[in-house]
Amino acid sequence: MTRGSDPGDLLPRVRRAVARHGLLARGDRVVVALSGGADSTALLDLLARLAPEYDLELIPAHLDHGLRPGAGETAFCREAAARYGLELVAGAVRPGRLAGPSLQQAAREARYAFLLETARAHGARRMALGHQADDQAETVLLRLLRGAGRRGLAGMPVRREPGVIRPLLGIRRAEIRAYLRRREIPFLEDPSNRSEAYLRNRVRADLLPRLEREYNPSLVRDLAAAAEILAEEDLFLEEEAARRGPAEPVPGGVALDAAALRSMPRALARRAVRQAVERAAGDLRGLERVHVEAVLDLLAAPTIPARVALPRGLEARKVYDRLEVGRPRAAARLDGPRPLAVPGRTVFPELGVAVECTLLAGPAPDRPLPPDQALVDLERCASPLAVRSRRAGDVFRPEGMDGRKKVARYLADRKVPCSERDRVPLVVDGLDRVVWVAGYRRDARFAAGPGSVRVARLRLQRAGEGEP
Repeated sequence: MTRGSDPGDLLPRVRRAVARHGLLARGDRVVVALSGGADSTALLDLLARLAPEYDLELIPAHLDHGLRPGAGETAFCREAAARYGLELVAGAVRPGRLAGPSLQQAAREARYAFLLETARAHGARRMALGHQADDQAETVLLRLLRGAGRRGLAGMPVRREPGVIRPLLGIRRAEIRAYLRRREIPFLEDPSNRSEAYLRNRVRADLLPRLEREYNPSLVRDLAAAAEILAEEDLFLEEEAARRGPAEPVPGGVALDAAALRSMPRALARRAVRQAVERAAGDLRGLERVHVEAVLDLLAAPTIPARVALPRGLEARKVYDRLEVGRPRAAARLDGPRPLAVPGRTVFPELGVAVECTLLAGPAPDRPLPPDQALVDLERCASPLAVRSRRAGDVFRPEGMDGRKKVARYLADRKVPCSERDRVPLVVDGLDRVVWVAGYRRDARFAAGPGSVRVARLRLQRAGEGEP
């Protein structure tokens, strides 16, 4: 502390927190969550004092949840913003729109969505929230009571994507209120904070003070320090899980390498599964440990495919050497056969593909083609060419292989998931003979060669490559 400095001034501590955690960069545009309560009011004041040092542009934002009609919070926040020459961005939730088992949780989600929308609209890189040390201690205790693991006990991070920062996380509630009184800055009291209907309020009013009084006077500070250590370790473990078990995108979700998951310590594998669920769903709401353990147990399941239902309509399924997480795949097939334009491009929306047919002049080119293309001798095919899904008993003569093979067996050998086999288009001729297992292999009987006179080049286009 410098000579003559005010020990009650919180600005030096906020300045250190900003520098230590890299919360702000010069020229940042920052949305400041402003409720009118002590914490958010102090946050706006401290950031306004810090603004010249970082050349910050502050955007105070307030959401009226409609829970306390006539409270005048929006007007208060507008006046608070005006004290610093700032204009408030205000929003409101229509009555009855906050639904769910927890009104407080619904209000938090609505507020976060509003802040995110405000940040996007104003091109802001940061969203500053007023959580402080007592909030952190309460969060850690609540999660401990609910049996949280390391990630939950890490509490609220001082910064997280997309751009959320908490500059007051190391400062006590009482210190913030003393700071506002010293600077004669008014703030609102939230009467809902005194309601014993909410568990957090009971922890705040009863459990935490009792633990401080009877067991550890430094409990809030110690819980905050423990949460910070756990957060740093959790970040390391998250990065390690992502490195050893990266999730790859697949239709409707993501996939993990089953062998990589088996090779990981279970602690890391759990994280890899959680990361996959988060990528597939956008967040982890509703996911519990029992779900994660059930997904990992799929790795030892004797049947293929095996699946586990997950919250919010997701599922995990083991498909050969992959563990997929995503939406259940609806059965899709083309019972057909549906005629193929020769020449032309035919779209099959049921399968999410199109087949493009081009007629070639002269003999077939003598060079290998990628799996999504095939050269067919039209003289050997009965007209018309058509496309359909597989049927029981379908056989063909795979080019480059000896004898006949059932299409179902061929796709199984290629490890095409059961859920995907009906989506594989089969090009058939007028006698319903398989000409091409599209995207995989031609039938040798219809393959064009140097002596072919009428040659068609067939090209498979999947959704995203064209119009389907």
